[in-house]
Amino acid sequence: MTRTVKAPDAPDTPVSPSITVNQAPVITFQAQGFGQDNILGIHGSQGIHIKNYGNYSGNANFEVEDNKSTLLSGTLIYDAGNELSATFPLDSGSLRSGTLSSGDSFVPTGTRGMNAVFSHTTETNVNMSGDYRL
Repeated sequence: MTRTVKAPDAPDTPVSPSITVNQAPVITFQAQGFGQDNILGIHGSQGIHIKNYGNYSGNANFEVEDNKSTLLSGTLIYDAGNELSATFPLDSGSLRSGTLSSGDSFVPTGTRGMNAVFSHTTETNVNMSGDYRL
């Protein structure tokens, strides 16, 4: 007995492809970070204990809370360091160099809260030596 197998039907003509461009979503979120400047300072108005110095050295143990930073033990020696840092403006009451000693405490003013113990936003190198515990 001979069996005949029917050839398959030709495929349908494909639909022409179309491109759909989706619109990017509108994101209304705005970051709530804190702006930082290039001012040298300790106990600054931006919620930062010490910022933008060129050199840090020492052995320091900091206790950090939501709205306070305290140097519990040790010392932190700081100075402007390199030539560029030495030209930056100073935060009110700050010096170009100095030493923070055990007991030094910082409570930010206003509603900013505590943002950082160390912060460096300038385009200069920083030398940091010693042991630090936060």
